[in-house]
Amino acid sequence: MKKIIFALIAALCLSSAAYSQNMRAIADCFIDRFPDPDMIHSYKSSNTVSWQPGYVMFAMEYMWRKTGDLRYYNYIKRYIDQHVDEEEGIIYQSLMLLPFQF
Repeated sequence: MKKIIFALIAALCLSSAAYSQNMRAIADCFIDRFPDPDMIHSYKSSNTVSWQPGYVMFAMEYMWRKTGDLRYYNYIKRYIDQHVDEEEGIIYQSLMLLPFQF
């Protein structure tokens, strides 16, 4: 019984470090698989202004704040730079991909 309790306590102590390493590995794998954030969209869709990249950017922001690694910040910045111009307006080409008109 003591061995089981010790193993459980050891697993709990290591779990936060392992969890953090797994989160980082997943984020790094995602960036490697989708180096251009505009590649993030639904299957058979070319819409790059949708919830999918937004969700990923929130996750990357969490990783950047958690680790301080600028790779995550730069990934977010690249996405923003592709969709927002110097006057902080949304680039019209991005809006043309939406299924409705403004």
